[in-house]
Amino acid sequence: MAQKDKLAVVKQHPQKSSSTVLQQKTSIPGLDEVLNGGFPNHILILLSGTSGTGKTVFSFQWLFEGVKQGENGVYISITEPLFTAVRNIESMEFYDRKIIEQEKIRLIDIKEGLGLNQGVVDPQSILRYVEQQIKENNAKRVVIDSITAVLYTINDKAKIRQFVFELKKILATLGCTTILTSEAPEVDKYSAYGVEEFVSDGIIILSNVVGENQILRNLRIIKMRGINFRTGTVIFDITSSGLQLYPKIPIDRSVATTEFKNRLSSGIKELDALCDGGNDGFPQGHVIMVAGNTGSGKTTFALHFLIEGLKKGESGIYVALEESSSQIRKTALAHGWDLKKYEKSGKLVFINPDLMDVNPDKLLYLIINTENKIGAIRVIVDSVSSLESATMNKIKVREFLIQFSGFMKTKGVTSLLTYLSEEAFGAESGQLLGSGSSSELRLSSIVDGIILLRYVERGQSVAKLLNILKMRGAAHSKNIWQFEVEKDGVKIGQVFKR
Repeated sequence: MAQKDKLAVVKQHPQKSSSTVLQQKTSIPGLDEVLNGGFPNHILILLSGTSGTGKTVFSFQWLFEGVKQGENGVYISITEPLFTAVRNIESMEFYDRKIIEQEKIRLIDIKEGLGLNQGVVDPQSILRYVEQQIKENNAKRVVIDSITAVLYTINDKAKIRQFVFELKKILATLGCTTILTSEAPEVDKYSAYGVEEFVSDGIIILSNVVGENQILRNLRIIKMRGINFRTGTVIFDITSSGLQLYPKIPIDRSVATTEFKNRLSSGIKELDALCDGGNDGFPQGHVIMVAGNTGSGKTTFALHFLIEGLKKGESGIYVALEESSSQIRKTALAHGWDLKKYEKSGKLVFINPDLMDVNPDKLLYLIINTENKIGAIRVIVDSVSSLESATMNKIKVREFLIQFSGFMKTKGVTSLLTYLSEEAFGAESGQLLGSGSSSELRLSSIVDGIILLRYVERGQSVAKLLNILKMRGAAHSKNIWQFEVEKDGVKIGQVFKR
């Protein structure tokens, strides 16, 4: 498919910015995207945050990634004993004991080295000691954890200012890129003494927010001299691999098109015929929404579409928001579709986010990374209404869908979204998709196709009805059709007659 070759997101950033500033990759997942390449070389960065926000993990991850790039590092601790700092990161996948043993990362306890507990400390002795350690190790990456504790030992405002300026000069002369960690004493203040942030070339703020079910971590870059960087809050996790950032994905909408001539079968022959008067199916790159009541068959329609592609050797993604992936497998198996074999072959990947604290940027990042990895042709999101009822508000849901739709179109991916519409049972006021009237379908401007599934009472029974409300670029049927969900899937019958 020609559309699959088009560029969807900004390419991996070069090591030079538009102003020819040399940059070094941090290799912290997601951070180089935010920085448009990495840290500028030989700068001083203030990494600020309260206790437990991830400053030490960030620092060590950056140092270990530096060794992989041939840059030795020095870690200077004053806030806690070295054995405690090392113990806290030994379980991380980036940790390599040999690197420590070979002193490619030299660990220094400045309290022990200079006896900082013995009365007043001479700032010059600290500077000479730091300079000596960097030279001996030929270090290009330096972490001082924390600069707040170092300055506390000096305890003189004038000497503190002079010390910070001289420290920066020494580090720049030695060709080091340096991180100074700082305990943020209060909101909107980045350092204890108010000197560090003005001297620093870059400021990164880490913070925590208590969510419904977990701690939500945020990163903000306040400044980074010499380069263009993305502003705003970036969600991140601390995993066994270290920090993982989930930046917003910049999308090139100039290549976001739909290939109307290329069609993908819905997996239901009769539905394909209803889409454009023949056995055509959905236009490639379309975002199709299947909306209906509880139990109307939305998931079965989605599985038909997914299985059809898997049988043809196409890769697919199933974003399971309403039910667990194990339940989806059971539902599919009840219709005779074995999803596990496609998962084992790498053709199918399930994404099961935690809805309690779901974030649109993080969810989109997971979907896009998976799509880029397996080259998915078909994507299922089941269901969008679960996002609305979780911790996302309506605005965030719309933002997510706009980003999602734009990205999928740039990749030529055809998507099917399910949505719970409860008009027959009394929809809640203000729902994005409350009733069947087109004026109330607030998502209609985002999606390319809408298939409505409804119930209707007939005598002593309830019948299921289907109507293609919208299908861009296709002369679709305007009739209302009866259908049933049977053991082998959906069966579309005759036109409904009142």
